[in-house]
Amino acid sequence: MVPDTFDVRVQWTGPQFEATIPEIGATVVGATRDEVLKHAGQVIVAAQIKADEERKKKGRRGARSPSR
Repeated sequence: MVPDTFDVRVQWTGPQFEATIPEIGATVVGATRDEVLKHAGQVIVAAQIKADEERKKKGRRGARSPSR
């Protein structure tokens, strides 16, 4: 399950900024701090959408009643 809050750790790696999001195991890079934070936000939203879709699929499988 994806948490409601996330840690975004940003560091300068020399040629670019790198952000890690440990809760979802993601790393993104960008030329500026604003760019890397924007990418991190997009990855977080995508992870939340994916988790929601999986939860809905799981709910549908359990909701079916066997036909006899």
